[in-house]
Parts: sequence; C-alpha cells; structure tokens
Amino acid sequence: MDGGNSGDGAAGSSSSPLGGAPPSGGTSSTGGTDGPGPSGGVSSGGATVASGGQPSGGGLSNRGGAEPSGGTSNRGGARSSGGTGPGGGTSATGGTSANCTDIVPPGNDSCANAVEWGWCTADWIGDYCAATCGRCGSTSSGGTGSGTGGSATGGGSASPTGGTGSGNLSVPRLNGGQQASTTRYWDCCKPSCAWRANAGGKNPATTCGKDGNSTVGEDARNACESGGTAFQCNWGVPWQVGPSLSYGYVAFNSGGCGTCYQLDFPNGKTMIVQAINIGAMSGSNFDLLIPGGGVGAMNACTQNGAMWGNVDAGVQHGGFLASCGPNMSCITDMCRNAFGSNAALMAGC
Repeated sequence: MDGGNSGDGAAGSSSSPLGGAPPSGGTSSTGGTDGPGPSGGVSSGGATVASGGQPSGGGLSNRGGAEPSGGTSNRGGARSSGGTGPGGGTSATGGTSANCTDIVPPGNDSCANAVEWGWCTADWIGDYCAATCGRCGSTSSGGTGSGTGGSATGGGSASPTGGTGSGNLSVPRLNGGQQASTTRYWDCCKPSCAWRANAGGKNPATTCGKDGNSTVGEDARNACESGGTAFQCNWGVPWQVGPSLSYGYVAFNSGGCGTCYQLDFPNGKTMIVQAINIGAMSGSNFDLLIPGGGVGAMNACTQNGAMWGNVDAGVQHGGFLASCGPNMSCITDMCRNAFGSNAALMAGC
C-alpha cells in the first residue's frame, strides 16, 4: 500500500521500518516494492500519538492484538465480560441495556441521518443510533450463566464475546505525546505484516480470499500482483466502542508489526490502532485502514483481481472524502453504492 499526503503536525518518533521490508507488502515473499505516490489524500488531521507497545495477546490476525488486552475477536472483546449478575443464573442487570445511547456511525454527522436515509433497518447499522432508531430496551444475549452474564459495560447489546456497538468506553487523553499526521487508505492488498519474515516473531496477519472473509495461506501471493489471491480481510475495518473512542489498523513506517498506538485528534476523538502495514509516507504519518479511503498505487480493489468489482472507488489517493469534500450525503451515497451489500465494509466506511 502507499502512504498518504502528510497532514498537519510535527515529526513523530522514528525507528526502523517493519522487519526491514520494502514498503507495502508489495510483490515478493519478503515484502516487494511499492508504487509511487500517496494513497491517503487529504489528511484526516493531526494527532497526538503514544505507543502502546506490543499487544499482550500476541498475533496480528482477526483483530488479535489491536486492543491493549490482546485485542478482540470479530469485534468481540472490546467491551468488558458482559457485567456480572448477582449469583449467576438470570442476572439482575442482564437482559436489557441499562444505558442505551446514540453512537453515530463513523464519519457521519448525527443519528438523525439514520432515520432520514433509512439506515435503522439496514443490516450493517448494528447498535449504532440505538436510541434514535427505537431499539432501546431490546433484550441482550447477556444475563444468564454462572455469574458472568449481565449487561454489557456501556449498555447496548451484549454478545458472547463481549458486545458490540453502543458502548461508553473511553481512555484518558495523552499527556506529553508526540505530534503526528493521519491519512487513509484501503487498497485491498495483502499487508506487509502478513509475511512471517516481517512479523517480528509473532504470527503474521491473516489474509483472505476475494470475499474478504475466507482465509488463505500465509504464503499466498499478494493480490496486488497479477494472479495473486491474498487480499486484505474485512476484519481490518475500524470500529467504534464509545462516543469518542474507536479501534482500527494502520500502515506506519516507524514501528514494528503489531505495535499499538493511541491517536488523540484535535476534535476530542481518540483512536487505538495497530500497525499491520507500511508504505510510502513520512515516519510520523499514520495511514488509517478505512474502506473507501483511497485505493492507492497498489490497487487490488478494482484492478488485479477486482475484489470489489466495477465500483466507483473515489479518488485514487484520498477516496470518497477526496471525491466529495465535506459533503457527508455524497460520501454516504458512495459508501452505499460501493458496499451496500457488505455490512462490514459499509459500517467501516
């Protein structure tokens, strides 16, 4: 993948590139080469960043290690264990959400849009905009079991792996962090950290077939090469766990595979990210993995296997936001047209 245009912010910390491999995961078993030019386009803004070190859960696949506690599995684990009910059995606090709140889908202005644009009944909406869409009070899957049931920590529905959607998780803002810039991309390519040689002794990131879900062998050829079958998996989409907190993945040149970072943005939002790729950008730039963020020079989304088929992927370096500017209705329409049948990518977009 390629890095993005640098945003505002001073230079950040530096260390050797991931595993010493050439940028982007590229076209060979050791990382290969990268094409010219940024994929991030217009910067998402400056961010204050601090490294969280290596995740204690190990590994780089299926959201493992993206969170400080070792990450979540398929969006589970971002919440606590589901709360505790007195004495086990049917929990006094289980069954219904205690603090049903509105969590706006990433990149949108308000939950009023969910009603206006008919999102409330869409499969991808999940627990976003629960109050506005009238889903408060719905039963959760927590509330039973031997003292480990109950309601999910921040409200919303609880899943067996920890709950998703409208939580109220937060982390303290950084004190003394370094300045960095952020851009965005989603090139559908096999990430650099999917090669064992680049993974620094950890399990490499998993890669998927063209459907974005079925895994392929770690030695599978990068889909950015002609005839390659290893694509970026849908697990790479960002996800929100609180009004101001999200998790996700990045390409970053100044830290090792699997290293986690906290990004504090000037607008009060925070994102915890894990490095799974590298690219052609400055050492202080974090290129956020976001569907519709720009296919870049190493494009497996609409070329070399066409993971998405014949869709409008937006501006090559910058994606939907670069195509639409601040027009959220335009961006939403592009997301829907490209990913309307893919709940995971739609939510991430």
